[in-house]
Amino acid sequence: MNHSSPSSLILQRNLDEQQDQRLYHFYGVITALSSLIFSSLVFIFIRKARDAHHAVIMFNFGWVAILETTIITFVLDGFSMPRNRFEWYLIVVLSVFAFCGQILLTRSLQLEQAGPVSVVRATTDIALAFLWQLIIFKEMPDIWSICGALIVSSCIVLTAMRKWTIAFANDIRNEAIL
Repeated sequence: MNHSSPSSLILQRNLDEQQDQRLYHFYGVITALSSLIFSSLVFIFIRKARDAHHAVIMFNFGWVAILETTIITFVLDGFSMPRNRFEWYLIVVLSVFAFCGQILLTRSLQLEQAGPVSVVRATTDIALAFLWQLIIFKEMPDIWSICGALIVSSCIVLTAMRKWTIAFANDIRNEAIL
């Protein structure tokens, strides 16, 4: 078989596309795991800095994000300006929502333990992702997504019940001492 025949060229192109897809999948998994590690570290650092004002924490997040974004943009050569007003609008709305979300996360981690905050946050992320998927994209989640959501939701209920039970037992113990 000649390597320059049309069928071998098509087969080679399909193999190249499959390798590219595997590479993108690998990058996606590595990026997701890295995000998980950094998000966990954020929870820990905010808990350690619980006495700092949330504006100080937000200011530091801001300048670190500017440095990171600048470096990553130059390394990946991925900068592109928004093309129209709607894209600018989306960027501004995204910025406002991200800022408000980070302030609320910072305050919640300063007031509550990291475990319950992270569980509630993860569950809310899942619920909202399902909601947006149904409402905005008009896509029905598959059975695996539904099973995963049920597992996570049952974990949040069990975590909340455990915390409530411990708090209730402590209240009874404190009343008995008085």
